[in-house]
Amino acid sequence: RVVIQLPIDGDIIKSINKDNDIFKQLDELIPPESISLQLFHNGHSSYYINRNFAISDFSLEKEGSVWILVGGSFSSKIKYNKIMLKSSIPLKNVHIGWKNFSL
Repeated sequence: RVVIQLPIDGDIIKSINKDNDIFKQLDELIPPESISLQLFHNGHSSYYINRNFAISDFSLEKEGSVWILVGGSFSSKIKYNKIMLKSSIPLKNVHIGWKNFSL
């Protein structure tokens, strides 16, 4: 899974009304399939478009409180070394990370 951390001072978080359903607002601000990614390893690639959200602080005041989760579980046998992220919405000052792991 690839995670995209949204900055709390960014346009997306600033436009959220904390008194309403935050997940619904995120779904409207970041529509399905508005973000896609491709992971690469030695000429091979995997493509993902499904996304979800994770919120650790519903006050939206702490950095790292809102994340976009893209993709599912990646193969633990492949160590990806490059990512290509495409977005139809502006994503400024975000942090992107992923980890190859196995269960």
